Amino acid sequence: MDNLATYSAYDNLTSSVKVFKGPNYTPGDKIRLYDTFNGSGKYIDLAPGEYPDLAKSHTFSNLTSSTRFIKGDGTGSEPVPPGSMEYANIPIIVELYDHFFSKSSIWGADPGRRLLLSQDTPDLATPYLMADTVSSLKIRPGPNYDPKANYEVSFYRDPNFIHQSSLGT
Repeated sequence: MDNLATYSAYDNLTSSVKVFKGPNYTPGDKIRLYDTFNGSGKYIDLAPGEYPDLAKSHTFSNLTSSTRFIKGDGTGSEPVPPGSMEYANIPIIVELYDHFFSKSSIWGADPGRRLLLSQDTPDLATPYLMADTVSSLKIRPGPNYDPKANYEVSFYRDPNFIHQSSLGT
């Protein structure tokens, strides 16, 4: 992303980050955060993981203006040109919350832990620690959403797709 201001209100406001392994992740892949536009200036590299306070862990709080995905084996990886990385087909995204979520909670209360799913997930316990704790959800269009398609999301009471109930979208 050459300019965070183009897509979101996070230009120079990012203070924490979660980096997820994507569908084509290989060891050594990471994201690079830059303090100026177009992938230039001072930067930090982040491997998959949680970074709750970039000011403490990397002295990089509220500095991010652009990003690049970095492919590699962890030794001297080079930036990948925008649009060149492969992504899986993601028609819908399911957001699960570990307790009630409402619009008003964004401004005053903690909305709880959130888990984003874009593919079949046989067990919410490992590694997500959300088995038997999900109490609300949102189903959103993904980057490959087709409004003419008929999608269905199935939920199961037990791991490994046992005891089904479904929701059409």
